[in-house]
Amino acid sequence: MKESSNNSVRFDKVKPFLRTTWMGKNFFHWESLDSTNTQAKLLAQTTGCHGDVVVCEQQRQGRGRRGRSWFSVSGGLFFSVLLKPNLPLHCAPELTLVTAVALAKALRELGAEVWIKWPNDLQVGGKKLVGILTELVSDGKKTQGVVVGIGVNVNGREEDFPEDLRARATSLAAALGGLQSKACVLAVLLQHLESWFDLYASEGFIPIAAAWTALSSTLGQRVRLDLGNEVKEGEALHIDSTGALVLKGDDGQEFCILAGDVEHLRPA
Repeated sequence: MKESSNNSVRFDKVKPFLRTTWMGKNFFHWESLDSTNTQAKLLAQTTGCHGDVVVCEQQRQGRGRRGRSWFSVSGGLFFSVLLKPNLPLHCAPELTLVTAVALAKALRELGAEVWIKWPNDLQVGGKKLVGILTELVSDGKKTQGVVVGIGVNVNGREEDFPEDLRARATSLAAALGGLQSKACVLAVLLQHLESWFDLYASEGFIPIAAAWTALSSTLGQRVRLDLGNEVKEGEALHIDSTGALVLKGDDGQEFCILAGDVEHLRPA
């Protein structure tokens, strides 16, 4: 079934479902953008406010982690949130895990059995459903904000994905058995993001780490990590107080990983 052309994320479509207090108060909608993160970063450097949302119907040059491109599948939901948190710089990576927990909880509320593959890949049945890219915005002297970019494969069909992604990607429509209202999905996601960012601001990372652990498909698995310049293997034990992944190597020694690509070596 093909997605209807009126399945829009204009504010008038989203507003009836929106239950947030501060997130999305300023809502910027575009028919087409190279990247919602690029637009949100421009806002951060100019007139942007905490909780601004940038959303588009089509994204031409989405970006993923480590400089990769993100394939913006037809029927997808592409948006970025601008945050201006009162946080020390070294805590900014924790926002990525806050985002992963919030989105996983939201999508579970919608009916999808979502799990988090470290650090922030949201998957259903081992296939990727959501991508998250967090970027700091700075003028070289001070942080102007944090932009959290989110891509959700809402109504993409198998044939909409490139052949090399079909075995590794899925959509919310496939998980739930029918086309979804992107406006409704966006509103639910924003509501959970606001709630979890508020919790993080008031109580810190401890409740985030607990929620992330309960939703993780990585912990307890033997994994291989591609760190760019080397590859490591070990058993994923837990995340530490900063969100780093703690592993036990074959020599019995524990080590921490802050960033890298994880491959599960046995089924979750």
